[in-house]
Amino acid sequence: MNRFHGIPEAVSLAASPLFISSIRFTLHERGGLSAESVPGRDNIRVHTKALGSIGILDKGSGINLVLLHGWNAHSGTWSRISGLLTSRFRIIAPSFPPHFGSFEETPVKQYTDALEELLSALDVTRAILTGHSLGGLIALNYLRRKPEVVGAIVLEDTAGFDAEDGLITSGMEYADFISEKGVRTLIIWGEDDPIIPACVGKSIHSAISGSSYFELSGAGHVPHWRKPEAFANLLIRFVSSL
Repeated sequence: MNRFHGIPEAVSLAASPLFISSIRFTLHERGGLSAESVPGRDNIRVHTKALGSIGILDKGSGINLVLLHGWNAHSGTWSRISGLLTSRFRIIAPSFPPHFGSFEETPVKQYTDALEELLSALDVTRAILTGHSLGGLIALNYLRRKPEVVGAIVLEDTAGFDAEDGLITSGMEYADFISEKGVRTLIIWGEDDPIIPACVGKSIHSAISGSSYFELSGAGHVPHWRKPEAFANLLIRFVSSL
């Protein structure tokens, strides 16, 4: 069963040893860069009422592609794919402030508030949202608030759902909303994700009408980092089909 539980604008994260060790491993992969200092990446800052000043990577031109990082990460985690996408997209990747409290207190509502503020400040009226892990849950909550802004959504090893025996047991409200609104959805999952198993991704795919689902072997919990070319190609193909 997935250890992330999704309810509207809230999240409960279980502090299991597997989760903690996996997070440490992925942070090591990312080079230990902090959200406050991402050299050569965040190039603008936007002040928000929700979370104060937020650094943002705003680069490229074309369709607005918003990249939402996972728990306590930053925009630098997208560095392996951003260069593959900026000729086709305007990349907008915020570095949300880290949360050092308990997993149960992760402020998803405040993150969603901040996302709404910063996209408004950047005059973004239409965008494709891509969210990894906790970023996926933020994307889902933003979609429920501002469906008119979201042209499509990409969920990567996303939080916000539980699944058992191929059925969603928590987070079904997100799947129902997406299906009702007809939002085009791409789901990308690491075949060997040790944190949120691929069976959860498959269950989400089954629950969202018309969604597309792909698994990447050897991608763990962070396909866009471990398999950047494959991830970028899937995203480009998906957007080209819209």
